[in-house]
Amino acid sequence: MRLSHEGNEDIGEMDTTDSGEMVEDPGMESYDVIWNLLDLADMADADLEAAFVKRSTLSEDREW
Repeated sequence: MRLSHEGNEDIGEMDTTDSGEMVEDPGMESYDVIWNLLDLADMADADLEAAFVKRSTLSEDREW
């Protein structure tokens, strides 16, 4: 599988039959996303504490 600007065009159509349904518990879904990101960071031996410090320092003067 390759990534491209065309997205699904390269690998077929995505099944959207259930796409209109609401997520029952967005908090649980958010937990899953965060947990998986932390797990990936751990597998990559990423130093998240150092990354957070560096990013927050870089963003101090940024206007939101």
